[in-house]
Amino acid sequence: MNSANSNTYSHFAEAARGRFNAHVHGAEAGGCAEVCVISATGLGPTAESALTASAERLGFGGDACAFIRLAVPAPEDRRHALLAPVGSSLADADLHLLIESLDPRALVATDLTAAAALARIFHASLTAGKPQRILGRPTLAFADFSAMLASPEGKRSAWETLKLLVR
Repeated sequence: MNSANSNTYSHFAEAARGRFNAHVHGAEAGGCAEVCVISATGLGPTAESALTASAERLGFGGDACAFIRLAVPAPEDRRHALLAPVGSSLADADLHLLIESLDPRALVATDLTAAAALARIFHASLTAGKPQRILGRPTLAFADFSAMLASPEGKRSAWETLKLLVR
């Protein structure tokens, strides 16, 4: 676990989680996260499970990933639109605040929209499949992580790319 998970910094993470609860879930222990996984509209259970298992295998821990979605799509049943306004999106400043409050050791953008958002807020250049560092954090961007999981070759490529987080 991140050292911030057990000290005074965790209250910032808990406050950010409360403020942006419709946009973030996972890595609940201590408030902070080892890995922030950013996607345009969220990932399905298969992709989330793959990233969670990968984070554990890479030494980040079993509850390491905080999953951040930039936009909350309109629910099919509008009675369930209580957590956020229909179609709400994280502004760049809010995404930056959320990430810094969660104090991750690593960042993963699962699609080009998420990669572009990270590039904007951190004034960085991100290339899909190429490991980079943002403020000292290992960072990876994928063109479409979920689509990679559709084939054995894509899964192998995704795993090989994820291993670059710890090199």
